[in-house]
Amino acid sequence: MAERIARGISEASNKLMKNSLPSSDYESTVGVYGGKLKTINGELVYDMHSSFIDKIDVWGDRILRQWDDHYVQDFISMAKNHFGKLLGFVFHAEPMRRRGTPEEIAVNVERLGLSEYYGPYKDGIVIKKPEILTKGIAIADIFAANKIGSSKLQAIDRFQALAEETKYIDSVHQQFGPIGDIVGDVMFQNAETIKTTPDSEHPEIEAVKVSNPVLNIPDIILTPSERRTDSLHQQMVEIVKKEKAFKLEMEAENITLKVGEIDIAKGRVKKIIEREQKAIDIVELLISTAFMEIQRSKGTGEPAEIERVIKTILINYKDQEVLKMVRYFVKRGRQILPGDLRRTTNKNRKSGILNKVFSMHNQAHLGADNENSKMVRETILNEFKTAT
Repeated sequence: MAERIARGISEASNKLMKNSLPSSDYESTVGVYGGKLKTINGELVYDMHSSFIDKIDVWGDRILRQWDDHYVQDFISMAKNHFGKLLGFVFHAEPMRRRGTPEEIAVNVERLGLSEYYGPYKDGIVIKKPEILTKGIAIADIFAANKIGSSKLQAIDRFQALAEETKYIDSVHQQFGPIGDIVGDVMFQNAETIKTTPDSEHPEIEAVKVSNPVLNIPDIILTPSERRTDSLHQQMVEIVKKEKAFKLEMEAENITLKVGEIDIAKGRVKKIIEREQKAIDIVELLISTAFMEIQRSKGTGEPAEIERVIKTILINYKDQEVLKMVRYFVKRGRQILPGDLRRTTNKNRKSGILNKVFSMHNQAHLGADNENSKMVRETILNEFKTAT
């Protein structure tokens, strides 16, 4: 019952809050949230000075995302033994990502090197190249080609598109840092029809290849936990002290760090946080794409094709340190998925019900479902054994 209620709320809110992209050729499955796309004075604008419904979406997004990155394995036990901490989790935990204000999104645009495509606008963001949204091809729409019923989308090789998307995300990570939310947010600006050379055994085949990917409006900003950042900083200061003490053959407690040495500790903390944020980008890419492949097959999905999805991502993403963190996160149980047996057990059914409720954001955001969550997680972990 709780699962059906959670799924109903998730699906209803997703339909209610989403404003679909203005694709000129078909009805896109991708949309923007927290605002509306409007033409104002001849410019396409992501207008965030909008309705009460959009304001609810921004508020609800902030609440639900806190459970994407903060979670409790056993709510009932924690309530019995650490009730104060549980209240802090429910009411005071800050999300590590959230939908930004127009000013914050404009900063995000600069940070991610997207100033050619987007810019600040009063109460919103102006889309400098509207064709990205009107003619661009979203990776999510490529996987949903059968559902949309577009022959243009059906002709695209989804695995080639996925490889290009992953390479693009890898390049953004290397040049600019973590993104924050990439689910459904990569658009291809170009599509080219390629004809294969026929031979005696294979006829000529036309395939459409996409290229020139770019991020959709980067409306999700990164807000790392101040508490954890401070804790990491203290740990790194102690490590730098020990390193200096070793060189000087002194006791660490007798060491005083200079400003430059403290900056070294800060730099290390920044790298750790960014590596974790990049890892969450890839965790969500793996999970969401696996579920897009499942939905493409009307809720089942061929195991070999799901494995191919995972393998395509793992092969085309090159930062091995980030991939190690991805594997750790997936094994540990992130992100929270409905029906994940790590959380929903017969031993504690009440705790399982609560976890189903807290996973409802990812039912909509990642397309996750109760029936396939365990299989998707296990497939990702199995593919790590062979692809990295």
